Amino acid sequence: MPIMPDISTHGWWLDWSLLIISMVTLLVGILSFALIILALIYFRQSKNPTPTRHLSGWITRLIILDISMIIFDIIIAVFSTWGWAETILKSEESLEAKHGEALTVNVTGRQFFWAFDYAGGDKAFGTADDFTLGNDLVVEKDRLVVLNMTSGDTIHSFFVPHLRVKYDVIPGRTTRVWFVPKKAGEYPVLCTELCGLGHYKMLSNVRVLEPDDFDSWLDSRTVTLSENPGPLRSGGPGQSQTVHVSDSKDGSLGARADRNVGVTPRSQ
Repeated sequence: MPIMPDISTHGWWLDWSLLIISMVTLLVGILSFALIILALIYFRQSKNPTPTRHLSGWITRLIILDISMIIFDIIIAVFSTWGWAETILKSEESLEAKHGEALTVNVTGRQFFWAFDYAGGDKAFGTADDFTLGNDLVVEKDRLVVLNMTSGDTIHSFFVPHLRVKYDVIPGRTTRVWFVPKKAGEYPVLCTELCGLGHYKMLSNVRVLEPDDFDSWLDSRTVTLSENPGPLRSGGPGQSQTVHVSDSKDGSLGARADRNVGVTPRSQ
C-alpha cells in the first residue's frame, strides 16, 4: 500500500505506471549485472586465451533479450502516454461530460503561500461574490475540480500527493490540472520547486468536504471587496486588491498573504 494512499479517480494509472517502471527497471538491472557476471566467468582470459569472434548461441539469446526489452518499453510508453493524455490533454468540456459540472478555482502561487480564488455562489469570476482563501483549498467530494494556476513572482510547483497531482506554476502563464477527490478529509499541499529561502514553509491544505457540508460552507461565505472587484490576479506592487473572507483556517497565514498580495481574513 502506498505511503500516501490515492484518493483520486485518476491516480491508479500513475501508481501502476510507477510500479511497472520500477519492476522493469529492477529486472533490467538484475539481468544486466547477471550478464556482466556471466561474461566475467565464461569469457575470462584464463579460459579463453585466444579471443574469439564467434559467440555461438549467445547472439540469439541477446537478440531475444533486446526484443523483450523493446516490448516492455512500448508497453510502458503506451500506458504512460494514455494516462498523461487523459489527465492533461482533455478539455474542460470533455471532463465535465464524463465527471459532471466542475468546481473551478484560480490558484496563484507567491513566495511563500498559495491563494485560491473562488467564483462564489453565482459561479462566475469577476463578480461581487468572489472570494479568496489563503493556504486553504476547499473542494467537494466526488466532484470534478479544475485548477487554473499561475504565479505572481517565480516558478512554483503545486503538489498534492494524495490526489496524485503535481504541476509547475509559472509567471505569465496559466497551467491547468484537474482531479476528482473520492474521500473526505484534509490533505497536504506542497511546493516542490525551490522558490526562495522560505520554500520549506510553503505549505497548504486541501479540505475535501461531503457535498452537503460543502454547500453549507459555500453558502456561509460573506465577502466584502475593495474598489476593484474581481478575483485576485498576479501583479506587481500596488496592483493587488484586498479581499476579506468570512474565515481563514490559519490567521497567521492570512496575515502573511495580506503583506504579499492583499488577502486578509475578516475577523469573526
